Amino acid sequence: MLILSAVALPLALLFAPVSAEFAVPCASHIPESWTGEAREAALVDCAFTTESQTSGAQAWAKYAAEDAASGPLRGPAEIRAAQAKVYARPGYKLFWYPTEAKQMGSFVVTSGRWERHVPGPAGGAERVLHGRYVTLWQKQKAGGYKWVWDGGENDAE
Repeated sequence: MLILSAVALPLALLFAPVSAEFAVPCASHIPESWTGEAREAALVDCAFTTESQTSGAQAWAKYAAEDAASGPLRGPAEIRAAQAKVYARPGYKLFWYPTEAKQMGSFVVTSGRWERHVPGPAGGAERVLHGRYVTLWQKQKAGGYKWVWDGGENDAE
């Protein structure tokens, strides 16, 4: 029985469900009242979170502009390398969806909620963190949006 528990618990944590608000498709959080460029950027934000579930760091680089910045990280290659280390942790998951989108010239700011599943050290219990993010998207000359700045904060615990 002890051996079964030692195997079953890590497997259960790996497949732990996300909170109800993150279990629905990102785009379902976007109100019909969001139109134009704000809606377009919010849908790209949703495509980004959806793709990050399967390709992790690759999505971070794909949706990043050449001059993208997140904390001390600069550019798609540096961002991809840093995110690859994070997504390599078995059981790591990050979900988000926009709750606000506002156009400002060639930029759109999206802001919303995130949920991060962080595996515990040495098989310890998974931590589930929540917070708010802000992403600055810029319309590219070739069309479409890429993010140029991304950041966020944890909710108070």
